[in-house]
Amino acid sequence: MLIILLLFILNTEILMSETEKPIAKKLDHKTTNHNVERNDPYYWMRERDSKDVLDYIEQENNYSVQKLKNTEGLQSELFEEITGRIKPDEESVPYFYNGYYYKWQFSQGKEYRVYKRYKSAEDENNAKILLDENEQAKGHDYFALGGMSVSPNNEILAFSQDTVSRRFYNIYFKNIETGNIYSQEINNSDGTIVWDESSEYIFYVKKDEETLREFQVWRHKF
Repeated sequence: MLIILLLFILNTEILMSETEKPIAKKLDHKTTNHNVERNDPYYWMRERDSKDVLDYIEQENNYSVQKLKNTEGLQSELFEEITGRIKPDEESVPYFYNGYYYKWQFSQGKEYRVYKRYKSAEDENNAKILLDENEQAKGHDYFALGGMSVSPNNEILAFSQDTVSRRFYNIYFKNIETGNIYSQEINNSDGTIVWDESSEYIFYVKKDEETLREFQVWRHKF
């Protein structure tokens, strides 16, 4: 009930604000598809890294800050209520696969998960860290783990991550025993990884850089 009330007040405050919103410019751009011509006045926004697009995004961001300025207290209250219901040291139920138990867990004050594995229940306290998302996220404004897959011989972890927020995942390989990450890197995947039974190859799906869609299945020899 408190959240609903706060959201109602937040929406009212936004409507009452008199800040003038930015208006995206319109530039005629004719395209023809299937013998049908249409005009897309916002085609210029496809150039994501152009100065015009970046300037407009900055205007929108500034507008949002101004519109929500008088609701900062409510935002903090909502944030505290929602995060207060999340267990800071949450962890998953272990599952057994191919000779090992696997689990993930959060630590107090950490934003991302740590993935671990161990041989038996007696070894859980000495579980080996497969991947620490907190370490992987260091130095990046954005981080998202795509997928993880342990080779059938239990020696290599293949994992994918996106650090630019465009759902283009780069695939990396880690030696589980030593913790070293190999120099091999696969770019522009959708994040999914499948090993073959020999532990020599992985299969992954490549994404088209222009359309952002999956369009090819590749095999990579590790």
